[in-house]
Amino acid sequence: MTETETETPETNNEGQVADSLLTGQDAGQQPQEQQPQEAPAQQEQPAEVSEPEGAPESYEFQAIEGADLEIDSAPVQAFSEAAKELGLTQDQAQSVLNKVAPALRQQNEEYVNNIRSEWVEAVKADPEIGGDKLQENLGKAVRVLDAYGSPELNEILGTSGLGDNLSIIKFLNRVYHDIGEDRFLTGSQTDKEQPFSAQDFYNNSKMN
Repeated sequence: MTETETETPETNNEGQVADSLLTGQDAGQQPQEQQPQEAPAQQEQPAEVSEPEGAPESYEFQAIEGADLEIDSAPVQAFSEAAKELGLTQDQAQSVLNKVAPALRQQNEEYVNNIRSEWVEAVKADPEIGGDKLQENLGKAVRVLDAYGSPELNEILGTSGLGDNLSIIKFLNRVYHDIGEDRFLTGSQTDKEQPFSAQDFYNNSKMN
């Protein structure tokens, strides 16, 4: 090949001009305008979160099964005020109350049972009422209640636990002796002959 001759562009197997090293296009073609890239599809915006409802003007609590808690009681009113300060919605406040109320009841029952247990031990250890004379003195208290009390009074003594209180039992025994032992005798039986138990004194007794 002479100096005046031009080099023939390299061809491929089919006789077509190969891509150039610079443009990546056929040598005889003008470079094509670069197509603009499509903008990425915009992601869907999350739905706007609604603002919290906030505390209502006043809560309307539903009764809580097994909690033994009055809706209009002082503890519930205090909770209502605290819930309002925290901005709890009706549903949030009810949910909290549903979980807290049974725990409060259990704590209260444990407290009352502990107090009653202490009262029972005090009665058993009392030199005037307890010891070997416990059953006899409880029997005297029962006779006074039978003569002057009522089923409603017995229920109060049982459910409140006051029937375990040493002062109550001593009071009933003094009434028994002041009125006179003969007033409470039935038939030929005497207090010592008739067995009494703490269960005779009131329902749900702890003295057994």
